[in-house]
Amino acid sequence: MRFRSLWVLGIAVAMVLAMGMGLAACGTPASTGSSSGGAVEVDSGSSSGGSSAGSSDAVSSTASDGKSKTAVDVPIKLEDEDGLVIECPTSAPAGEVVQVQVYAVLDAGLRVAVNGDEDFGSFVSAQEYEFVMPDAPVTVQVYTVDEGYGA
Repeated sequence: MRFRSLWVLGIAVAMVLAMGMGLAACGTPASTGSSSGGAVEVDSGSSSGGSSAGSSDAVSSTASDGKSKTAVDVPIKLEDEDGLVIECPTSAPAGEVVQVQVYAVLDAGLRVAVNGDEDFGSFVSAQEYEFVMPDAPVTVQVYTVDEGYGA
């Protein structure tokens, strides 16, 4: 009984740490500054001029004819309940290849779906999933499925 309690506690601690790393890597907005220790300051999401998760970010560029054009980034929502994501952008311009970095999973099948479609993109390596950003917001879901790996 004691061994089982320690095992459950160990799993809970590991999940909390993994979720924290996932949130730090992907779930926070871009920083607005940095502190002296090299850590990144995170915008608290207040209404004092910070961007919200539902808004689009504009990126300016210069077209070949010399005129300035604006590419609009589309917000990306991440659903990662198991803390499997290492890195995921929060937005990207339509047509850009988006890369989602995930942890390797050995005891289950790792799945990534964009708007519920697992075939929207593909794994280019064991820890990297890519898809082409459409011109509408997307939800990236990262989860595992039991494929008979466990006992």
